[in-house]
Amino acid sequence: MFSATKRDTHAIWFTHLSDELRRDLEKLHANQEVELLINDHPTSWARMRASSVGSTPGLKLARGRPVWERIRMGETFTIGLNEGSPRSEDSSNLPKLEAEFLLARNRIGQGRPLFGGYEFADFSGARDKALQRRAIRLAIARGGEAPRDVGRSLTRATLQEETLHRLEAANSDGVRLAFGRDHQYSIPSGLAMEIGLAGKTWREALESLVRGTYGGPVLSHASEFAREFNAWLTSRARPSYFFSCTKARDYGVPSQDPRPSRFGAINPTTFRLTELCQGIKKGCVPKPLNRIGDNGTVGGQTIVGLLLLHELLGEARRRNIPLAVWPFDGLDIRSTAYNGRHVMFEPYPSSVRDSGVEQTDLNDAIASVLCIQRADQAGQLATLLDLRALTEDQRARVLVEGWIVGHRP
Repeated sequence: MFSATKRDTHAIWFTHLSDELRRDLEKLHANQEVELLINDHPTSWARMRASSVGSTPGLKLARGRPVWERIRMGETFTIGLNEGSPRSEDSSNLPKLEAEFLLARNRIGQGRPLFGGYEFADFSGARDKALQRRAIRLAIARGGEAPRDVGRSLTRATLQEETLHRLEAANSDGVRLAFGRDHQYSIPSGLAMEIGLAGKTWREALESLVRGTYGGPVLSHASEFAREFNAWLTSRARPSYFFSCTKARDYGVPSQDPRPSRFGAINPTTFRLTELCQGIKKGCVPKPLNRIGDNGTVGGQTIVGLLLLHELLGEARRRNIPLAVWPFDGLDIRSTAYNGRHVMFEPYPSSVRDSGVEQTDLNDAIASVLCIQRADQAGQLATLLDLRALTEDQRARVLVEGWIVGHRP
């Protein structure tokens, strides 16, 4: 293996390589492909076309863009001939997310990016605004640029303002945004059925939860809503729903799951279908909606997040911001319902954060951006966001429950 420095976004020039490797590569014919190990990952390159003054002294990238894009301009990498490998791209040694993209590319070929910008927030269900400012981070990126922090501390209220402002600015700039927040966008279908929301669309169910028209308490902070919701259920001879291992006394809820899964059967009121499917990282399983207040749980931030989501949809309509939410508006991102609209997605940062990257609020926001951005810039986002392979019953369930980006159907 040899060392080299990245000096081009799509090419490797022979003059930047060691003499030994350059001599081997100069033997290639114009457009002939060769497989190179870049940082020990297989990639494919093609000899550049000959011109009137002779052969162009370099290679152009054919396959392996995710591997190449992980290397920053001016950064040193290892390179060598992969003489024993087949011509087709081998993704077995790639990080899981990138392997998925490469496999998809082999199936359908490369397409154009669907979005021009990517913005994801690591959310917080804390009541205290100081805690919100410490926890909420918004990462943004345009095109293929590196994601960055938006550069200001945010509460849930100011995040809402920032999101609407950035959507309007993107409209003015003619940029289509992919964005989201790391909480669930809906409740499990089993719970919806139990509380009288069966048969409603996602937007109708969200409206009913926010207004309390389903018959139970209106959405509020988890420390209030969980207790009230449990009391409403028990008054109807139903088991309690919410629990907390660390804040049971503060929230007035059980300290153990009142609806555990039994005999290998997952409780349909606590888990959505997407949470039962394999994410990008094996063994990385989201916690159920009904667990609140504990580290790593999403129930509390989902309760307050649904309130803001409902408000965001209404305010976008009022401001004439074209907005859709995947997959509720169509299981395939290429559906006409998404044409010309900004699209909101539900991320799960722990499942897509690169191995070796420290878990922080900002890194979780950046990981969510990278999940969508990498796939989109590689022309493979449409494959990642197509759930039509599900059965008819599963498709109907997902249109109400939602889906985590990157989970395989």
